[in-house]
Amino acid sequence: KGAWKGMWGNGKGWGKDKPHPGGRDGGIPRRPLRVLLHLRSTGMLSGVSVASFAVHKLPTWISKLADNLAAVDRKLTRVLPVLQPALEGLSKLVACTPGLE
Repeated sequence: KGAWKGMWGNGKGWGKDKPHPGGRDGGIPRRPLRVLLHLRSTGMLSGVSVASFAVHKLPTWISKLADNLAAVDRKLTRVLPVLQPALEGLSKLVACTPGLE
C-alpha cells in the first residue's frame, strides 16, 4: 500500500475480464507522470533506463496500435497537423547528426 498504491491507482471499475492499467498485460500506470517524477527525484531515472523501458514495451505498444487502427487513424488526423512542424525539425536534426543520418 502506501505511496506505491497511490501511484498505480486503486483499480476501481475494472472487471475481472479487463486488464488493470498497471498490470503485466503491457499497460501503463494510471499516473505515469507521478511515477516518473518519483524515479527522477530518487536518481533512478536516466536516459538509459527510459530507452530500456521503451525497447521493452515497444512490441506491446505496436501490437495495441495494430489492434486499434481506426482509433489510431482518428487521433493522428487530429494530432498530425500540430506535430508535423516538430517532426520536420527533428528530421533535419537527425539528418545532420553523425551516426543518426
